[in-house]
Amino acid sequence: MNLPARRKYKAYTLLELLIVLAIFLILSTIGMSAFNGFRDTITLNEEIDELKQNIRSAQRASLFLERQTTERWIYGIGLDFSQIENNGSYRMFKWCAPFNEFGDIRSKQNVPNYNPSLQLSTTNGNLGISTPYSSTICEQGLGLSEIVRYGSGIDNAFGINFRPIIPDNNGVTGDIGNVPAYVLFESVSGKAFFYDIQGNIINYRNNGDMVASPVNFVLQIESPNTGRLKTITIFNISGKIKVEDRKL
Repeated sequence: MNLPARRKYKAYTLLELLIVLAIFLILSTIGMSAFNGFRDTITLNEEIDELKQNIRSAQRASLFLERQTTERWIYGIGLDFSQIENNGSYRMFKWCAPFNEFGDIRSKQNVPNYNPSLQLSTTNGNLGISTPYSSTICEQGLGLSEIVRYGSGIDNAFGINFRPIIPDNNGVTGDIGNVPAYVLFESVSGKAFFYDIQGNIINYRNNGDMVASPVNFVLQIESPNTGRLKTITIFNISGKIKVEDRKL
């Protein structure tokens, strides 16, 4: 009696399944990494564009200064980068003068808030940051220099995947300033001035003259997922912006 031939079933071995699974995991990891890098590239470009827009908005607002009738004179509109290395945030501000109207001697110098009868110092020609953002207006009658919130007062910030850095080796020059942390656009003129974390002006001598080789404000944004480094430069006096991109 002839028995029916046994059917032969084809199947994958456990080893083959493990190999396929390993290949799938490797390809998924590569694809996810590429996706994260692509996403970060788009996000970083958007945040750089937003920063550029905010810088231009601050300079434009300083050129066409609008202040309330109840406000005293405003030295200018600026951006505060003092916390950007801590949490990626920066904010726009306006700098209130200690007098109500334009015409005071401190409003007519090469350096805002500078009295030429005294040497430039931490109390003469500096940014008033002793009580920053305690208000949103430059209330008249207050004889002090202070910075207050400009506009909505909402902080802007770079995402957690990016590392903003203000380089310490920025070639700081001047008699009292250190590494820049604030950018100010002077009212009416729109000139760009830089101040350190203490509010001391950079690029100027004790007599109020600019140094021979002033530095610009430089901000670097590292993007580890993309392996790129963006450098934003705000040029001294002109306030022009330059963005550069290179590999880490």
